[in-house]
Amino acid sequence: MLFFLGSAWGSSFMFIKIGIGSIPPVTLAAARVLIGAALLAAIARAQGRHFPPIGRVWLLFLLIGLTGNALPFALIGVGETLIDSALAAVLIATVPLFTMCLAHFFAADDRLSAGKILGLVLGFSGVVLLIGPDALAGAQADVLGAAAIVGAALGYAVTNIAAQQARRLPAVVAGACTLACAALWAVPASLLLERPWTVSPGTDALLALLALTLVSTAAGNLVFFRLIARTGPSFVSFNNYLIPGMGVIFGTLFLGEEIGLRTLGALALILLGIAAATDAGPRLWRSLQSRRTGRMPRA
Repeated sequence: MLFFLGSAWGSSFMFIKIGIGSIPPVTLAAARVLIGAALLAAIARAQGRHFPPIGRVWLLFLLIGLTGNALPFALIGVGETLIDSALAAVLIATVPLFTMCLAHFFAADDRLSAGKILGLVLGFSGVVLLIGPDALAGAQADVLGAAAIVGAALGYAVTNIAAQQARRLPAVVAGACTLACAALWAVPASLLLERPWTVSPGTDALLALLALTLVSTAAGNLVFFRLIARTGPSFVSFNNYLIPGMGVIFGTLFLGEEIGLRTLGALALILLGIAAATDAGPRLWRSLQSRRTGRMPRA
């Protein structure tokens, strides 16, 4: 399941790159969350689940729908009009680093330590290595595209903090409500900015949208929450190491993108930063041992 999750979310960068070939990025994001919301809502109703009444929890769904779906989906699409999908996958690996920074201020029990600070320095050094030379060379398109992906990563980090408040709800209900609220943000933006009724998507773009909706959004969310229930969040967090690697593999194999030494070096720095900040080696060993003995790993 962990490998499926890394593949499903890692391949999304390739599908977005294909989709924006004939579907504008905000419209692609709007269609993705709208169809995903309808699909998860149908699954929830088939399971006999009930949706929460109108109240404060829907304000949380509106926030998560914006920062965790509508905004990052659109930003990744915009960014990939300017840079390769593999590069976008490398930059999105900074999500855990941004999450640690935000948790220091908004989570009382998750302060920055010496190890986390070292990890942040290593990780963001990889971002500087990746973007810095382009900025100095005046490659404005590359810098703007990379900045859009980093903005999406920051949105995902905000979502990681906010989503703690919705953890008591069934996963399929929370997912359906969040995607529905994401559609409330993305659909009007698409109508205002891109006039989607004038779009004539090609077959490859429609297939990419279908894959994004079914695999990356619907199935990815369901597997994610099921894996958390079975193994705990510590084991699932290793997905952060799979997504950028899978994104690079899909981009090079199926889109013919070229990966230079600078990109590989930046990816190595970012992953080393995550490892240093999260004590990855010992946690992986404990998780595997817990699976062998039948005990749940500690978060």
